[in-house]
Amino acid sequence: MKKRSPFLVTLLVFAICGSLLHAAEVLTQQDVIKLLELKIPEQTIIDKVKDSGTAFVLGTEDIARLKKAGASDAVIAAMQATAASATATGNAASEITDLALIIDYSGSMNAKMKDGASKVTSAKKCMSDLIDKLPNDLNVALIIYGTNKKRGCEDIDVAQPLGPIDKATLKAKVAGYNATGMTPIAASLEVAGKELSKSKGGPAIVLVTDGAESCHGDPAGVAAKLAVQFGVKFGINVIGFGIEPQEKAQLADIADKGHGKLLTVENANELAGALQKVVAEKVAPAPKQRESKGYEAGGQAVKAGAFFGDAPVVRAADYKGELAMKEAKFYQVMLHKGQELRAIGIIQKTPYDGGYYAVQTFVVAIYNKDLAQVTREKMDVDGNPTDPATVRATWTAEVDGPAYITIAASDNHDKGGEPKDVYKPKDPKPSPYTLKIKIEGEMADTGEPAASLARVATAGGAGFSSAAELKAPSVATSDLKIGETAFYKFPVKKGDPVQVSAAVQKPWYNAMMSGGIKATFTLTLYDDDQVQVGQKKIVVEKNPPDAQSLSVAWPATVSGNAYASVSAINSGGDIYPNNFQPAPGRFSLQVTTGDSASPGSTEKVIESPSGSESTATAPPAEKKSTDPFTGAEAEDTKVSPSASPSP
Repeated sequence: MKKRSPFLVTLLVFAICGSLLHAAEVLTQQDVIKLLELKIPEQTIIDKVKDSGTAFVLGTEDIARLKKAGASDAVIAAMQATAASATATGNAASEITDLALIIDYSGSMNAKMKDGASKVTSAKKCMSDLIDKLPNDLNVALIIYGTNKKRGCEDIDVAQPLGPIDKATLKAKVAGYNATGMTPIAASLEVAGKELSKSKGGPAIVLVTDGAESCHGDPAGVAAKLAVQFGVKFGINVIGFGIEPQEKAQLADIADKGHGKLLTVENANELAGALQKVVAEKVAPAPKQRESKGYEAGGQAVKAGAFFGDAPVVRAADYKGELAMKEAKFYQVMLHKGQELRAIGIIQKTPYDGGYYAVQTFVVAIYNKDLAQVTREKMDVDGNPTDPATVRATWTAEVDGPAYITIAASDNHDKGGEPKDVYKPKDPKPSPYTLKIKIEGEMADTGEPAASLARVATAGGAGFSSAAELKAPSVATSDLKIGETAFYKFPVKKGDPVQVSAAVQKPWYNAMMSGGIKATFTLTLYDDDQVQVGQKKIVVEKNPPDAQSLSVAWPATVSGNAYASVSAINSGGDIYPNNFQPAPGRFSLQVTTGDSASPGSTEKVIESPSGSESTATAPPAEKKSTDPFTGAEAEDTKVSPSASPSP
């Protein structure tokens, strides 16, 4: 025999190593043993195992065989870790509800394994054991191929359509077929996908085969399509049963395109372990996860008012509630001159999808006893933060009497204040809030401050002749549509000081860009002869969530009745859509005359017990404001509410 050169032997070793290290992306146990026999460095083998995409299922005999070949504990641990990784990836195990099993009965399954048993005999036994361990509430489909050689590549049958598992019937069907035919993997995957299209939960596929596609199909392409088209959420897991090295690359591609794993097994024991890894463990009950914690608003549950007319009288404390989009809540407190009122709103914006625009404005405002807005703070919240928005308004009372607090939420809009549709959900849940009311300062010697005015829910008349009657001092609350005017009348004496104040909430609507979104509100005062003696207007732009104020004063020159009217018109672009009818906006009208500046009617202060829900003309300081939602009383005053973010 001719003696080989050491150099040529070394070259041959490197050639074999190269083919093992680079020819395929997946490894079998036999590949690892060959690498060990070639004395490849341990770390190189470990790296190859980790990168292979193969999930190794090792039994006692497998570990003994690897150690005999020279495998260290580190190499074996790396191989075992691949099987654990295969189970850990993907969605929660408990979500699998529908399983399609595909079993290869092709002629090659008659080949003998190392233990002397045929592949098909081992597969039948392992599948039968697996079926016994499946949960009773699982839906299962059984697809087989290769049982009839005469049918060629059309030899595919749905032995068990997808439905509630019947273990005895399923095991009988698995045992009743013989291996004789072809290997149409691609077509069998399509059949399994059609069965799983009936699934309403979490579908999965397990393919057990000993070879590659033999019917010219594209199983990897079908696997990719199934992962999308039929919602195979948990992947197409492939168990290669005694496969040849040239076949493993195709099977690995099927598992990869199907978002699953390839497990290669060499004998019946490994097959049983692999089946349990990809099926039994995945459908086992998963540990119950705790529920996500939502934001909890603190404070006492007191029913807030929808406007000034039903605002509950409360003390300094924390109150909780919810704000829907385009909604305002009102509260009333009693103050002494010089006392400082702080109103702090803490609002957790409810998440919603607004597309490119998901801005919502939250407002806290304070109104004095004449319904004039004396301070207002707001915060624009963009997106869906998990932390709450905080807004604080502060004001010092100039006289004894009531003050009103509102906390309000706007519509969804862009950063310029233009309203935008919410994509989903169309009607977001209300945002929880806490309103903290704090009062500081010395109380007057008289003890309790002046009482609040009598409040009535009285709709105005449509003209002078039908004007609703009021008795000063009082606050009337009703609603007003765009294009309407509401008339009221009340008795006055010549020489009496008369003051009429109104707080108006603009109805929400959108309008053509050419004229913008604008509404003009007019408060007019008339004497007994129905002659106009005073008038104020306010122009409200966009859709501020809080009420705007205006007021008219007049020293009565004649006795009899005085008349007051509140009107609303659209003074911007045409409202759209053309068939959209804005809902009425609320308004309150307050009338005082003579000595009524110190009203005598009283209301009970709500003590707000915790645990249950209870029922219940000072202009702002002159300050140039860029706040788009700020309102001020003046003739032809404009309120221009853009929605630029607060600093």
